[in-house]
Amino acid sequence: MWDGREFAQAVLAFAGGIFFCLFVIVLLSADRLPSWCTEEEARCLRDWLSALSGWAATIAAGVTGGLIWRQFVEQRKQTSFLLGDALPTIDAIQHMRSPAEVVVRLVNWNRRPVIVKGVSLDCEGFETGLKKSNLYDRERPKEKFVKRQLHDGALIPSIAMHGWKDRSEGPAEVRLDLIARQPGPQSVEVTDWQGRQVSVRIAIAGDDEFETTLTCPIARSR
Repeated sequence: MWDGREFAQAVLAFAGGIFFCLFVIVLLSADRLPSWCTEEEARCLRDWLSALSGWAATIAAGVTGGLIWRQFVEQRKQTSFLLGDALPTIDAIQHMRSPAEVVVRLVNWNRRPVIVKGVSLDCEGFETGLKKSNLYDRERPKEKFVKRQLHDGALIPSIAMHGWKDRSEGPAEVRLDLIARQPGPQSVEVTDWQGRQVSVRIAIAGDDEFETTLTCPIARSR
């Protein structure tokens, strides 16, 4: 995957190539300039070159502006991370040994506590089930063994994750093992996770407490 600098270099090289080709065409067609212009052939040539220079400058300015904006966005992300304002991250992968299960991992990089309220899989006609849940939190080691249930996408009880205040220690982490089962006596389970995603509903504590939903595509293990 290209980063911003490589993308900008590629676009600038492409724009420069187009400008050079048009410049050569204009020079080689100098003897036919009357067909392009009605009068003052020399001035017409200057006008063509000026127009081409203007287009090249516009393309270069646009690419530079886009690169600066991407750098600004990345800088904001880095600043939020350093201040402890970054959102938790989520990843999901199909279980290596049990293809009907999805392993979801949520890491709290925020300095404030996070409440995990619910989770669901993108499987229409199937119910999301919770096989097990583990909380890895240095401040609440026994919480790892608390049994939870999932009803209509809501975790009972919810999972409380401490904020990441001590940067010398690892952040709190939650692991959820999920399945998608079709209601009925046959109990059909989803095993093909291509194009599907998982959604986790969380609340970030604090004076400006707010709720949000994190989504992530499910990576297949095979």
